[in-house]
Parts: sequence; structure tokens; C-alpha cells
Amino acid sequence: MFLSKWMIRIGLLGMAFATCGCRPSSPPLRQAMSGKVEVDGHPIRSGSISFLPNRGTSGPAATTVIVDGQYVFSALNGPYQGPHQIMIGIDPVAIDLSADQAKRGVAAKVTSGGDHSGNRPSDEAKRNWVAEYVVPGDGKAKRDFLLQTIDD
Repeated sequence: MFLSKWMIRIGLLGMAFATCGCRPSSPPLRQAMSGKVEVDGHPIRSGSISFLPNRGTSGPAATTVIVDGQYVFSALNGPYQGPHQIMIGIDPVAIDLSADQAKRGVAAKVTSGGDHSGNRPSDEAKRNWVAEYVVPGDGKAKRDFLLQTIDD
């Protein structure tokens, strides 16, 4: 009798440990996002946008196409919550350069919803752009990327 009471107590204690704190946490969720991408106030015709997680941010990269100045991620293919490096690639034929700009080349900068800090173009001005953005966890983010060229 004494032994069976201890067996029951040990069994209950074991079940308590098995159910408390041993469950895996829920996996991070992809976030639905959308927005527009413009160069000098004009929507680009085609390109791509990638959200690359910064170190310490979980989840894979998320990439989608830009069509007529718009990009859309669903909750199935969007980025995870947290800080990301944004890579925007623009199809060269989707950019209208003046003859003078094409001859000289142009410098470029990225503005992202009014936040100018840390945004910069890659070496191929007007084709590849880099920005930083923290993806919120609300699942309904809208973020516009307003790219500008600088004539020097």
C-alpha cells in the first residue's frame, strides 16, 4: 500500500514535468506585407524585392516580384517579424534615364517612408538598392520604398 502511493505520486510528478514547459514554442509566423516601389516619384515597371533577416532574426529570406510599382507578400511567403536588410532589384529597362543621366551615370539614394538613415544604393546606381526595415508582427504591414536618384 505504502509503495503504491509513492508510485502514484512519482507518476503524477513525472506527468507534470512532461506537460509543463517541455512543449516547443510556436514557430514564428510569416507576415503579409504590401507596398509600392518608386524611383523619382514614378512606379517601376518590374523588379524584385527581398527581405533578408538580420543576424539574430529567425526565418528564411522572402522574395517577391515588383509589378507596376507594387509588391505583395502573403502570410504564406512573407518575411518573418524583426529587422531585415531589404534588397530591391530593378529591371534596367524598367527605369527611364534621361540621355544626360545615362551618359554620366547617376548617384542614388533610398528613402523609405521618410526614414533616410542607413539607406544606400549598391554600386550599380538605380538598379540595386539596399535599405533596412523592421517587419512588424501584426500581419498587415504596408511599406512603401521611395527611391531617389541624385544628380551630381
